[in-house]
Amino acid sequence: MALARGDELLAATIHDPLRDECFTASLGGGAFLNGEPIRVPPVTDLSESLAALSFPPHVEADSPAVADFLAVLPRVHSVRRTGSTALNLAWLACGRLHVFWARRIACWDAAAGFLIAREAGATLKGFASGCEPVPLEDPAFIIASTPELFAAVLPLLRR
Repeated sequence: MALARGDELLAATIHDPLRDECFTASLGGGAFLNGEPIRVPPVTDLSESLAALSFPPHVEADSPAVADFLAVLPRVHSVRRTGSTALNLAWLACGRLHVFWARRIACWDAAAGFLIAREAGATLKGFASGCEPVPLEDPAFIIASTPELFAAVLPLLRR
């Protein structure tokens, strides 16, 4: 759940009932996991990173999402696909993931995670525009734990 004024995210929470974890953040107030502060890890080498990606429903073999996956796979330590954009963003915020992107996603799947990850220190920009904040009406994005990881993965995803 997220509270926004236009594209400005003000407060967010993501609850994972399977792990009994609650991620929270407020604008300028930091990010937390079960009340404890979290920060993205200082991973700067793409080959040491754990990446996650989002495939659209009914993905075709020749889709940009598959091309992105194939471009990134040999350059990272490992790739995950959890099926939850919100949890991917929360896990990036607490260091379980280091890079994540989605070419097409609904704002309700990403908004809370955007604020939590940004407040934890992540680099987040729009996929097409390369701008921040990511527009909530079209939240295609790339996010990374550090600016170095962001810079390393960006040219792999842009076609």
